[in-house]
Amino acid sequence: MLLQMKTSRDLYYAGELVEVDKNTAAEWIAAGLAEPAVCPECGAQLEARGWGAVCPECGNRKWESIA
Repeated sequence: MLLQMKTSRDLYYAGELVEVDKNTAAEWIAAGLAEPAVCPECGAQLEARGWGAVCPECGNRKWESIA
């Protein structure tokens, strides 16, 4: 699952897009460390690609490396 970090943790910094497994995502969201990475255009969950993230609904792309 693709998350956007709200606070720094381990090797990740606040605002960074991070791809983690669903269990880790649930833990970090519950702890307030991260939130689901969503499309700024339509609000759908972004999906990780090797070059960044893409929205499966509207095709919006976020050109940022994924940790």
